[in-house]
Amino acid sequence: MIDKTDKKIRHVQKKVVVISVLLGIVFGVLDSIVDSYLFLKDSFLETLILDVGPREIYMRGLLLVGITACGIFVAKVIGSKMRAELDAKFAKERLELALKGAKLGLWDWDIETGHVFFNKRWAGMLGYTVDEIGPSVEAWEKLMHPDDRDRVMAALNEHLEGRSDHYETEHRLLAKDGSWKWILDSGKVFERDEAGKPLRAAGTHRDITESKRLEEDLRVLASTDYLTGVANRMYGLGYLDKQMSMSKRNNAQLCVCFVDLNNLKRINDKHGHDEGDEAIKTSSEIMHNALRESDMVIRLGGDEFLLVLPNCIMGEALVIWDRVAASIEEYNESSGKPYTLKLSHGFALYGRDSLLNVDELITIADNEMYKDKRG
Repeated sequence: MIDKTDKKIRHVQKKVVVISVLLGIVFGVLDSIVDSYLFLKDSFLETLILDVGPREIYMRGLLLVGITACGIFVAKVIGSKMRAELDAKFAKERLELALKGAKLGLWDWDIETGHVFFNKRWAGMLGYTVDEIGPSVEAWEKLMHPDDRDRVMAALNEHLEGRSDHYETEHRLLAKDGSWKWILDSGKVFERDEAGKPLRAAGTHRDITESKRLEEDLRVLASTDYLTGVANRMYGLGYLDKQMSMSKRNNAQLCVCFVDLNNLKRINDKHGHDEGDEAIKTSSEIMHNALRESDMVIRLGGDEFLLVLPNCIMGEALVIWDRVAASIEEYNESSGKPYTLKLSHGFALYGRDSLLNVDELITIADNEMYKDKRG
């Protein structure tokens, strides 16, 4: 591409120089015609060929050199202008290719006038045309998810005020089809006045909806038990540790309940492991539905579960377990299964003055569960 451009510019420059030389010759011929008809009274050919004294040679040579020099100068000017225009064109094309390859939308904000330029890709990633989006910050704000607006505007203002090197946020924008698209919005003020007031900023938008979905999927996989959908051991014990710290800080009581599905081995041996998995899933679902919104069911492994009940005294914990027991009894009466579900449980309390760690708290609840199982 660069070689073709250079050849094109050199070709134009050569044409200008050749034309200037030809013009010098033409003007020399015209000078001969003038001398022939107005002054010397000789024929044109005699004046051109025979009347070639030093003066004529000097004058016509000077005319030819002058016109040629002007032609060379014009050729250089034209070449420079062509180079600048082609460089600008290629720069624009490279920018468009880069934005297209990176799937980026472009915005350019004239802060003084309030006008914002959005390119086609910016609008297209949301399903709009450019004409459907007003050229203003307000139009962008209207598309933003209400839960993200305060956070995003705070980050933008921080950069406009010069308290951050650049602006970057992840937020949701309303697409034309009614869905919410996650957008990575990056930008920078590149022009300020002498007082530091921002005059112009520009940046890009990138659709990260799929990345966010994958991120959420990975988060769920990392925190969720594959069989039951409740919290897995690693995530659940981390959650319990945080709740114990909050309990100390807020002077609130925390209760945990260790739960064991009593007859799982018998179900597996007699009815198969698929039926055993079904019993585990049903038990976890019943417990989850009986808990408060702030509570959590954790599958510790196999047939063992832990219920974490923040801000809960023993009386409230007993009420919650009564709901679990009632739901288990109702299921056994209506399920038609050739076996019954039976859960053993044991409670342990944690408060501001407790010195227990996570393992010690669970051990207390586990011991209480075995008392229930033996009783």
